[in-house]
Amino acid sequence: MTWNQLFQQNRLQRHSTNKQEIDQLRQVIARGLADAAVTAISTDLRFQAAYSAVLQLATTAIYRAGYRVKGREHHKTTFEALPLAMGNAVTRQTNYFDTCRIKRNAVMYDRAGLVSETEVEDLVDEAKSFQHLVEAWITQNYPQLT
Repeated sequence: MTWNQLFQQNRLQRHSTNKQEIDQLRQVIARGLADAAVTAISTDLRFQAAYSAVLQLATTAIYRAGYRVKGREHHKTTFEALPLAMGNAVTRQTNYFDTCRIKRNAVMYDRAGLVSETEVEDLVDEAKSFQHLVEAWITQNYPQLT
């Protein structure tokens, strides 16, 4: 998949971002990670919160690349576009996050009690690791957004 293919399929639109918008996404990411740490709520909701943080991290990279995902299957498109924004170095994380996307859909719409404590912890750990990777990528490539 390429940017042009996604754009021609009407799954992207051009987008110019700025530090304020990126900072707002950072706040959403922080909230998601904080919510995922609240053990008084279900593992399903904690998983969804951590997944939300990951989705916004990926969105941050895509915005920086000059695009905004739109249309149906927005989450799927986000993870298809992520390696285009950050390169093949994020392929492992992208594949894992896409698997989490499928589980999140099931938890959100079809079944309760589907997520284990270990799955929440794994996703939170991956989200934090990915957060460091995204922030380092921004610092290296777009220092005006740090």
